[in-house]
Amino acid sequence: MSRTYPLLTLRTLPTALGKVHGLWSPLSHDLIIEIDRIAQQISQEVGTIRRVVYRINDWGIQGPAVVSATGTSIRLEGFWRPKYATNTFIGKRGSIELATLMPPLPPAHQARRTDSHNRPRKLATA
Repeated sequence: MSRTYPLLTLRTLPTALGKVHGLWSPLSHDLIIEIDRIAQQISQEVGTIRRVVYRINDWGIQGPAVVSATGTSIRLEGFWRPKYATNTFIGKRGSIELATLMPPLPPAHQARRTDSHNRPRKLATA
């Protein structure tokens, strides 16, 4: 069974990352704004969202520990090594793992790469 929302398609997808519950297409690289945009849609599936687990390199941030969306507090848990291009939303009734199709980076950020410790760094420009 497949369900589609404006920024989200839910159906079990086998991917190179393993099995995920759907595909999320955020409009920007700002996780806090994107959570606010998608929280209501995801909460229809898992109940009130309590936590979001994300990969720091995918979003380029280590954000605040708690944000407010849809009138509730959501704890953000950023890690260096979760699965590439996935986000996990944990709610009252369960969790959902989404493959994330990120939009292209703005030109000013395309020089960012990762070092051997999987942490963002800025490349020197000549």
